[in-house]
Amino acid sequence: MTNAHANSMASFGTPVSSAGGLTLLAQSYRGFRARMAERARIRRELDSYTDRQLLDLGISRADIPAIATGDYRR
Repeated sequence: MTNAHANSMASFGTPVSSAGGLTLLAQSYRGFRARMAERARIRRELDSYTDRQLLDLGISRADIPAIATGDYRR
C-alpha cells in the first residue's frame, strides 16, 4: 500500500510534500497581504487629495475604490 500523503499531487501532477505545500500557501498569503496593503495605500493617498486635485487627475471620489482594486476603466 502507498502512503497517500507522500504521493499527494499538485493541480498539475507535480508531487508536493506537505512542507512544500505549506510554503506555497504561505507565499500566496504573503502575496495577498501585499496586494491588500498596496490597495489600502492607494486609497489613503487618493483620499488625501482635495476634490480639485482629483478633478485635475480626471477622477472623482466615487472612482477611488475602483482605482485601488485595479477595476477602473476610463
